[in-house]
Amino acid sequence: MEFPWRCGRCNHENMVDLENLEKWPLDRVISAKGFLCNKCGTREVVGYTTLSLEEQLRKLTRYAPSHPKFVFLMKRAVRKKEGVNLRGEAIYGEIGHQNLVAT
Repeated sequence: MEFPWRCGRCNHENMVDLENLEKWPLDRVISAKGFLCNKCGTREVVGYTTLSLEEQLRKLTRYAPSHPKFVFLMKRAVRKKEGVNLRGEAIYGEIGHQNLVAT
């Protein structure tokens, strides 16, 4: 499902599929997930991720929402995602305002 998302650089409204974002490695641990603006070609970052976070999300998909482990794994994944985003913002700047021109 696509959602409207405004570019932080040119304010153009892009329709973005949040389930199929592009991934750009920033360093050996953290990668940015986002999209390219259709108008100016700027990389807009929606969030940050790590390999351990992606593995945690894969573990979560093994269980149905009614399973007792699902709630525990969901809480862990949310806490980890919040920590990764805070770390990524502290190192690379606020989400959505990177203004990295795609090459």
